Amino acid sequence: MAIEPVRKSHRQCRNMMHNAEEQNN
Repeated sequence: MAIEPVRKSHRQCRNMMHNAEEQNN
């Protein structure tokens, strides 16, 4: 299904953003 990869990509994107925020703090 195309939903699986999309969901995984979104999760990775959010994880990267969270990591960047933690590094910024």
